[in-house]
Amino acid sequence: MDISMGRFDATWARSGRWAFVALTPGELPASAVGREAAEAISAFELVQGAETALPAWQALARA
Repeated sequence: MDISMGRFDATWARSGRWAFVALTPGELPASAVGREAAEAISAFELVQGAETALPAWQALARA
């Protein structure tokens, strides 16, 4: 589906111009510290399992 830049920009503006960055396993964003990061990793672990979440826990411990 093609849309004009103007329409894309207007739609993106209504969403608050959100975005995301996909990081490699075991890499956390610079802002990921403390309780919120632990809660996010815990929720991820519930869905994906402890082995998959281990690199994230290790990265948080190093932070």
